[in-house]
Amino acid sequence: MASRAIIQQALVVYSYVGLWILLSASVILYNKYVLTVFGFPYPVSLTMIHMAFCSALAFVMVRVLKIVSGVKMNLDTYIRRIVPIGFLFAIVLWMGNSAYVYLSVAFIQMVKALMPCIVYVVGRIVSIQLILTRADIKLNSVTTLYYVSPVCFVFLTIPFVFVELPHILAAEVIPVNPVVLLSSAVLAFALNISVFLLIGKTSALTMNVAGVVKDWILIFISSLLFDAPIASLQLWGYLVAFIAVCHYNFLKFEEKERASSGGVVNGDGAIKVQPYEGGVSSAETGK
Repeated sequence: MASRAIIQQALVVYSYVGLWILLSASVILYNKYVLTVFGFPYPVSLTMIHMAFCSALAFVMVRVLKIVSGVKMNLDTYIRRIVPIGFLFAIVLWMGNSAYVYLSVAFIQMVKALMPCIVYVVGRIVSIQLILTRADIKLNSVTTLYYVSPVCFVFLTIPFVFVELPHILAAEVIPVNPVVLLSSAVLAFALNISVFLLIGKTSALTMNVAGVVKDWILIFISSLLFDAPIASLQLWGYLVAFIAVCHYNFLKFEEKERASSGGVVNGDGAIKVQPYEGGVSSAETGK
């Protein structure tokens, strides 16, 4: 029975990972198309459209249709825990989408191979995991998007006003296709749901390790679709990063096995996520 439960849990996690890889790859390739091939070189505006759509749809699901129950949150908790996440998420989305205007998808994915190291050392999107896994808040993927997206939209107005708005006002023609922009927003909403769901069920590090597989897929597909040449030096460098990530993941697996068999876990303060019956995980830090 125990082995069957482990297999079922593994299948669920792999399903989340597979869904996230599919949606993430689709959003990246589609955003690259919109920002370059389609001719809409405004990454902040595109991200704001995504956040506005996510905010509106999450509001309908939580407040109108009440498919997902809301969370009681006072102003102090909102300012201390939601606003910083919205700020960081806005920066990540802004910089991420802006990169696709100037760089190839393949090159960006190779650079992002260092993301697990950055997450482990700096803890960028671990803050999202901390919100999702706090037992006193108990946010799920939809309610997290409900709270975070409006804050993210507000922070994005700053680079929009000072960076993109002057170029938009000076442009003679701006290609706007409601179908293209709406479909991009729908993909972004689905991706954001899968991101929060994956982090809530596993961890931020798990998402970034799984991202290595997604990066290999994107490097191959983008090199074909956008005719982006890949040098042998780039491939060798990415291969080294890939092996390092796999080795790190293997070490973490061994550490988990030792802990489950009664061994001692190193007290490095790393976040360990455990299943929670309500659908959101609870986190604790190693002491």
